[in-house]
Amino acid sequence: MSYEAFAMKMIGALRQEITNVRHEKSLGWPARGLFVPVIAMENGKNEQSHQDPAFDEVLLEEMGDTVRVVYPPDGNVAMVCLQECYQTQSQIWAMTVPKATLPGALDRPQALQLVRDGAIALGDGGEVQLIAVGVYQLQVCHEVAEELTQRGLSCGVIYLLEPGRFRDPRDSMEAGHQCVASRRAELFPHDTKLRVFVCHMRPEVLLGACRPLDLGPDRMLAFSYANHGGTLDTAGLLLANQSNSRSITPIIRARLGSSGRELIK
Repeated sequence: MSYEAFAMKMIGALRQEITNVRHEKSLGWPARGLFVPVIAMENGKNEQSHQDPAFDEVLLEEMGDTVRVVYPPDGNVAMVCLQECYQTQSQIWAMTVPKATLPGALDRPQALQLVRDGAIALGDGGEVQLIAVGVYQLQVCHEVAEELTQRGLSCGVIYLLEPGRFRDPRDSMEAGHQCVASRRAELFPHDTKLRVFVCHMRPEVLLGACRPLDLGPDRMLAFSYANHGGTLDTAGLLLANQSNSRSITPIIRARLGSSGRELIK
């Protein structure tokens, strides 16, 4: 366990384990390594030395069947992730969790479904799909959805726990770890009018990892950490990176046009 930014010091040792496990798998050897849960606590205060999300960004580039990069939205999901981790062999589970205690977002059945599928729909779908990756980002998505709904736009909120489950697999072993195609199509329909990511890490990393979910520049927006730090709290960090609801809602409305519905025809 470490602060997220300080966890970068562990990358070298973790990558040695990851490399060894992948070599064993490629040779068809049985998994012999132990599970490794790594819990990284996010932090909204101090400087970028405490706030940078590069740890999980680096691990997200590793093979998803060996490195499980997850963002539990509450304690229920965090516990299910740990239980799943303890039942595996030769997997590293990188969990980014908030330092503060927050109210539960999902019940136990939802938590189990989220870990099983890698993402979950929270309510009905809509013309605008808001996808949250991270605890505070989920709160922001709910706020944005409420504001847009009041203006007559239907919104759906998706929580994305494990981005690596929705990438283009890079070999057959990773392909076996991906979310089932039919479930992915249900969660992320291609005919969505506007898809908006609100994520914990840098947008370039997430969009690259989740390329199959990208609808193109006209129908995609991403808000996340943009290398602006030095804030006093989480609210300040979201504001500095233009990732709070007050920053996001006007941009979505502008993208949809002055009436808020030009794209949705």
